[in-house]
This record gives sequence, C-alpha cells and structure tokens, in this order.
Amino acid sequence: MIKIPYRYLVLGVLAAAAAIMLFPPARGSSEDVQTDDKELIAVERIEGDTIFFHNHAHMFSEKTEGVTAGELQPGDWLLVSTEEEGRDRILLTVERAPDDVFELTGAVGGLLTAEGEAVGFTLNNFSILFPEEAEHGGSGRHLEIGLGVRVKATPERGTSVLRATSFPEVIRHHSLLHAITMLVLQIAVILLFAKVGGEVFERFFGQPGVLGELVAGMVISPYALGGMIVLPGGQKLFETVDLSTVLAASPLQPDFAVSPELWAVAQIAAVILLFMAGLETDLGQFLRYAGPATVIGLGGVITPFFLGALATVWFIPGISSVWDPTAMFMGAIMVATSVGITARVLSDIHRLDTSEGVTILAGAVIDDVLGILVLAIVNAIAMAQLINTPIDVNLILGITLKAVLFWLGLTGIGILVSGTIEKFLVWFRTKGATMGVALAICFAAAATAEMFGLAMIIGAYSIGLAMSDRPVSHFLEDALTGAYNFVVPIFFTVMGMMVDFQQMMPLFWPYGVVISFFAIISKVFGCGIPALFVGFNLRGAYRVGLGMLPRGEVALIIAGVGIANGVIQTDMFGVAILITMVTTLMAPPLLVPAFQRGGVGTLREESEKVVLHEPEPLILIHAVSALHQRFVRDLFISFLEDNGYGIVYGDAPAGVYELQKEGAPVVIRELDEDFGVSVDAPTEFHDEVRTIISGVADFMREYQHKIAAEIGEQRPQEI
Repeated sequence: MIKIPYRYLVLGVLAAAAAIMLFPPARGSSEDVQTDDKELIAVERIEGDTIFFHNHAHMFSEKTEGVTAGELQPGDWLLVSTEEEGRDRILLTVERAPDDVFELTGAVGGLLTAEGEAVGFTLNNFSILFPEEAEHGGSGRHLEIGLGVRVKATPERGTSVLRATSFPEVIRHHSLLHAITMLVLQIAVILLFAKVGGEVFERFFGQPGVLGELVAGMVISPYALGGMIVLPGGQKLFETVDLSTVLAASPLQPDFAVSPELWAVAQIAAVILLFMAGLETDLGQFLRYAGPATVIGLGGVITPFFLGALATVWFIPGISSVWDPTAMFMGAIMVATSVGITARVLSDIHRLDTSEGVTILAGAVIDDVLGILVLAIVNAIAMAQLINTPIDVNLILGITLKAVLFWLGLTGIGILVSGTIEKFLVWFRTKGATMGVALAICFAAAATAEMFGLAMIIGAYSIGLAMSDRPVSHFLEDALTGAYNFVVPIFFTVMGMMVDFQQMMPLFWPYGVVISFFAIISKVFGCGIPALFVGFNLRGAYRVGLGMLPRGEVALIIAGVGIANGVIQTDMFGVAILITMVTTLMAPPLLVPAFQRGGVGTLREESEKVVLHEPEPLILIHAVSALHQRFVRDLFISFLEDNGYGIVYGDAPAGVYELQKEGAPVVIRELDEDFGVSVDAPTEFHDEVRTIISGVADFMREYQHKIAAEIGEQRPQEI
C-alpha cells in the first residue's frame, strides 16, 4: 500500500481548492429553468428599447437576435441567452417560449393565497399556480415552505406566473427535519476543517489559528470544494441560497453563501465571542481609554469612508460625486472594524487587557456603532436620491440619537447593576446553571441591541464589559471556554465561506486593488495617526492601526443592504468581499508580531517603565544551558500572562522583560552568570508573585516525573 504523508494530503486539498476558487467550474443549478442554455423569463414591462423582466435587473435589446422590444408586450414568455457587459446583463438572443412543459426543481419559498385559500407557491423566483383541476386538499395543497419539490409547469399567457401540471416528486424529506440534518452535517464538516486549518497554521506557519479557520472556510465554501460534494439524493453539501425565497425583504444578497440556519449558528458564535472578549477586558482600562478610543474610532470612520467613496468616483464610470448612492455605500462598507476577528487574535496572544488591546477593542466597538449609524444615514440619503424625495434630516438625527444613547445606556446600566447580576448568578447551585443564566443575559442584551438598530455583537460586548470587573467574571471565562472552542471556529469558517473569487473578478483591476489598498491605509493611518495625539507612541499607534484593520460581518451586511436596495450591483458586492478578505487575512500575521516584539505602547508607560534593582531578586533559578534558560524564562512569562499580567516592555538582546497588571510590575531577567533567570517584584506584591511562580515549580516537577516514568518504561528488561 502506498502511504502518503498527511501534510502532502493537506497541501493537495488546499491546492485543489485554490485552483477551483481561481478557475471555478461553470456555474449552473438544477434549480434554474433552462433549455439549451436559454433562460425562461417573463416580460414585466417595456420602456422604449429597454425590457424589464420579472425578478431580474433590466436588460437591453439593441444587440439581440430574434424578437425585439417592439414586438413584445407584458406577460410574454421568452427564452433568452445573456452575457455580462460591465455592470449590465446584455441580451444576446431572444425567442418566444413554446407551449412546452418545463420542469423546475427547488425549495418552496412561500405560499400564494386568495381569499384565505392556497392557490399556488413560489419556487426559484417563479410564481406557480396549482393545477386548475386540483380540488381543495388535492395535489400540491399540502406543500410547506422549505419543502423540496420537482414540478412540471407551463407558462400562463399574459402573466408572469407558471401553472403546474403535475408534481412528479417530493425530493426532500420534511423541511424541518431535513434542514436540521443538513445543519448537523455541515457543522461536522466545518468543525473538522476549521480545526485542521487552525492546527496547520499554528504548527507549520506560526500564525494564529483564526487565519487557518478563515482559509478552511474558503476551501469548503459553495464556490470551491463544498459546491462539488454531492450527497445522496443530488443535493450539494454546501450550496448558495436565494434568500428572497426564504426571508421576506432580506437585507442580504440573493445569492447567499450559507443557509439561514448556518448563518444563525455563526451569529450566535459571534455573540459568545464578543461576550467573552468583554469579560476579558479590564473595565478600568476601558474607561481610562474610552476618550482616546473615541478619537481613534472617529479617525477610523471618516478616513475610510471618503477614501472608499473617492476610489469609486475615480474608477467607476457614471459616478461623478462622493454623494452618489453607490459611492456612499462603498464608503460605508470600508468603515466598520471586525470586532470579532480583532478580539480573537488579542485573546489568543493574551493582549486584551494591554493599553493597546483595550483601546483597539473600545475603538472597534465605537467603529461598529458609528458604522451602523453611517449605514442608516447613507441608506436614507440613497433611498431619497433614488426616488427623488427630500432627505428626512429628523429621521437621520433620530436614528443617530437612539443608537448612541442605547449603547451608552446599556453599558452604564450594566456597570451599575453588575453587583446584583453577580449575586443572582452565584445564587444557583445546579451544575452549569450559572453559565446558562449568564448566556441568557448575554443573548438578551444582544437581541435588545439589534432591536435598537445596533449589531448584536455590540450588546454582547457591552454586558460582558460591565461584568468584567466582578470576581464571577473569571469563573464565567473558565465555564464558557468549552462553548467558545466549539462555536467560535464556526463563525470564522463561515466568514471564509463568504469569499467568492469569481465575483471579485469583474472589477478586480484597477478598482478592486486600489480600494483594497485604501482599506488598509485608511485604518492603519486613519486610526494610527490620531493615536499619536492621544498618548500612544509610534509602536503603540502601529499596533492600534493594525488592530483596527480587519473588516468582517458588518461590512458584508452593509454591502448586502446596498445590493438588496439596488444601490450596488453584484460586481460591487464582489469588491466588498475582496476588501473583507484582504484586510482580514492581513491583520493577524501583522498584529501578532507587533505585540510579540515587546515594548511599551504609550508615552505614559514609556516614562513610567520600571526596571527593579532589588538587592536580592525575589526568585533566582540557575539553568543548565542557554536553551534551558530560555525555557524557564518563557515558563515564567507564560504563567504570569495566564494570571492577567501583560508584557509592557521587552528587550530580547538584553534579556529583560517587564510585565504589569493593574500597575503592579514584575521584571524577568536573563543573567549571564550560570544561565540564571531572576524574577523581581515590589515587596508588597511578593506573596502574589510567589504563588504564581510556584505553579512553574509544580509544572516542572510533574514534567520531570513524567519523563522519568517514560524512560523507566522503556528500559530493557533483565532476562
């Protein structure tokens, strides 16, 4: 048997996925009605040479062969072939549809009723009437929304509906059971690929696991390998969903990468992620840096908005002003920072409670609040311009005031009642009850935030932040670790699944490249430069700028609103995906080394940097070699970080590191003599530091016994 090393197998899968993403197979769906590559469409109305189709964007007929606009009238059914030209779909050939029977396959989107009685249903953007001869309760009347069917139908002349002739087959089981089965199977595949991707990136590339989870999502997306895996019964493991058949007035684009059920699980994961980030944030630090974070957040909104709008004006024909609806929406897409991605990276490297970490999170939350406000304002202005009505300034001011007051109120009330919440949580004695009630409070805050026009993740972070100053927060962090490790990788993998390389191509060069470059510099400099004026040095400003770099779910939601309202087209949505992908993939590998290189990030810390010179160090250990010396040093640092200390200064050549927690300094030095490692701390903190460092001794003792036992088991037995 030929054995293939697993690493080559992983690389092979990644290479195959990359090839498919860059050179995707021809798209087509068994759910489309096509005959000889021609699409069945009904004419909705005609204005001059412009033909408007039912549930389709307008197409022009000057270049067509066959029937012309002058020979058509509303209600005519056509077979057409089209191609993309710029931002328009161009008709190539048009012919009248014959009176044939067409077969459709898909999921029932909704039921059509007349006088309270079901008379038909929607399927893949078609309206289909039940057979005329079918009586109440007869063929097709039992159909449920979401149920998969195969139906034969003929065009109903003079209308934009089809009439069913028969229902040959119900191709899926009961909709609820089927949806749950698919969801469970998809989560299984997502978790496997997410964990493998995270392991590969951490072990072999030295990058954060979140980056591997994002790439895993790109690999198994419906636009890559996921769309090629066909299950028994003909359904693909991962396939795009036309949300217009599932959700009324969906704010997301029709061709959505995942099912509503999987998207819901991902959003729950995002809520838990931000709740944990709030619990891990130092409330005192947050309040101390709230002012600087606001200045940085404003810089991270204004600069990206205008650079995004300007790039659209420069490179998209027909757009001459930054106040054009399309330009404003592209600017709005550039605004919001992905709090989830930033929080995950900072948490993984234990930098959430540093000056830069707290400022980044506070600034990212403010960015998201302002991003939602920008969306509301831009959407109101765009809709007013599209329908030629005056802009309602009072409406815009009302939205802004409501959102800001709610966010401040939720955080403030949470801080005031955090003691009462803590007493309520610790009252429970049943196993797992405290964690369950804490999540209930988290989800309630998240849902309330969404109801007030803000993102759910902002509500979750705010209530977590309010509880972070309470002793119970440490218990909650430990209790939620299992749930965190389960659901959070699903969120990042789903974010990766949103990437559609084919959709990026039409505007990739030069517009996509330029606006992606602007997306990078607008955050790094737009947030980094203001950071220099609010107490950060160059090192700290660079970290803050990188931390504000990634876009994510909020950018995609803003783009979805734009495409749902017809303000931007699918090629523009592809550019939004490109911006999200580039900034998300760039941030972790740049942010991690920026922190790991050490050094203080604020002018205050720089001036207050402590290097203790006690006559005798608190702890002094002599290692046996330089390698052992570094091992002991890293153990000390790791145990201190696990107990809330963060590195504020590091000089690797000199072998000096300073860690702080709430102003309490601990200095670790590498000594040249006998490979020594010393730990210094002020006298008043000796007991606390000794307790932490005793964990190092316990660890080394257990490790020594383990090695000795393994060596003993492997000694040759005497005969």
